[in-house]
Amino acid sequence: MKGCNDCGAQIDFRRDGDRWVPVNPDGTDHYMTCTSDRARDKRIRRGQEPGMFPVDPSRIRMYIDCPRAYQRRYIDRIPDEKGPAAHLGIAIHRYAEARLLGLEPPPLVPLEMARDWRMMRDTFDRQFDNDLWDLRDAAVEDRLRWTWQDGEMTVELMVVIDWWRYDDGFVIANDIKSGWGVDHDDGELFKVGTEAELRKSVQGLANILVISKHVPLGRGGRFQEIHLRFGGEIVGADYSPDDLDAFEEILKAHVGRMIRDTEFAPNPFCRVCPPGAHPVEEAAIRPPRTAEEARRLAAYAHEQRRIAAAATEALRPWCAANGPVGTFAHVEHTVRRLAPYVERPAVEEGGEPIRVPGVLEAIRILQEQGQDELLTELVVLSGKKLPGILRSTRKHASVAAALEPLLIAETETKFEERRLVAEESAERREDGKREAATQAAGGEA
Repeated sequence: MKGCNDCGAQIDFRRDGDRWVPVNPDGTDHYMTCTSDRARDKRIRRGQEPGMFPVDPSRIRMYIDCPRAYQRRYIDRIPDEKGPAAHLGIAIHRYAEARLLGLEPPPLVPLEMARDWRMMRDTFDRQFDNDLWDLRDAAVEDRLRWTWQDGEMTVELMVVIDWWRYDDGFVIANDIKSGWGVDHDDGELFKVGTEAELRKSVQGLANILVISKHVPLGRGGRFQEIHLRFGGEIVGADYSPDDLDAFEEILKAHVGRMIRDTEFAPNPFCRVCPPGAHPVEEAAIRPPRTAEEARRLAAYAHEQRRIAAAATEALRPWCAANGPVGTFAHVEHTVRRLAPYVERPAVEEGGEPIRVPGVLEAIRILQEQGQDELLTELVVLSGKKLPGILRSTRKHASVAAALEPLLIAETETKFEERRLVAEESAERREDGKREAATQAAGGEA
């Protein structure tokens, strides 16, 4: 027997799989009875403390996105597999925290994210060296809490703020973002009128609101996101005391619904659950006659597209190693593009050809033929109009013939669902007819 390092109670240890866990003398899990603030906070975050309901911006946003996803992650506690981007975000937060606190930064980062890591690290270092992250009177990686009563339940809202400073009734809070999911602009940060708007503004407003419960904010506050993958771009919004009052009212009502929800019905247009994680009603494939039929058909199409995309991506490595499966395969495509450089004929007889960029030569040809309206379509090498012009037998026949020497053929491999042989043969026949017609038109010109 020994004493708990947190509360001093007598404990023993029991083997649980590959780890040892502390237990009370009667064999019960000590973590569930430990009186330390650390253990209690951990129980609250996991929803294991009687009478306490934990919320934070991530939980609120996930519940709005899909109640079933919230249930799986925070009630059933099924862990989500983190991809490289998530690990990179964690790594840059740890690096920034260490530098701000004067500690040795951890070196770990996913190998496949090395380039992004260097870019984000260097951006933060430049900001730090130029005093953007001024540490005078500032708090770093601060965890702030605010509680309120909802019936018999005590709600605890916790926010984690990377950096914040208070100045005479006004606060500025900064949050580091990797920049992988930027889906709003400045204006949207102000909106708090609907659930969809709450989803976008919840972190900024929650940060400033919780701070206002600890220090007086007579002038409100500013929340800023710093997107390190975009050169340290700062996106932010100012919140007045009236903004905070409106947000607090909506927030309490929304959390109240989270507390009382017993069904956790999935969002039919969910984008956060794994594809196929919850069933979708089958819909009749016909033009809808009512709003409900339209909603059901839209939800069905949305989920089937997500499933198809996920299944295709899962098949990619198998087909690469073992060859085609069914209609899925790695297919070679030949595309024609403007060459990076071409030889422009000499201006004078006997002169040397001039090597010029293919785009500039294409522009010269279009201008000579009075086709300036096509410039915006062809300046981009993959312009959508290019294939149509090259296949033209009438309107753009002379332009197609003049551009033909500027083109190069490139082969690229794409993983995709192959079309039926009959469809491919028909398309090849049509391509052959168009090519023959183009050549004939060029010969006549």
